[in-house]
Amino acid sequence: QQFLILLPQVLDCLSTNFLSFQSHECYIRT
Repeated sequence: QQFLILLPQVLDCLSTNFLSFQSHECYIRT
């Protein structure tokens, strides 16, 4: 039960980290 509750939070955190990492990479290239 608890895993299903935590899963959306983990996915949200991962997607947020991925997006910030991508923008960070773009920032380094420019």
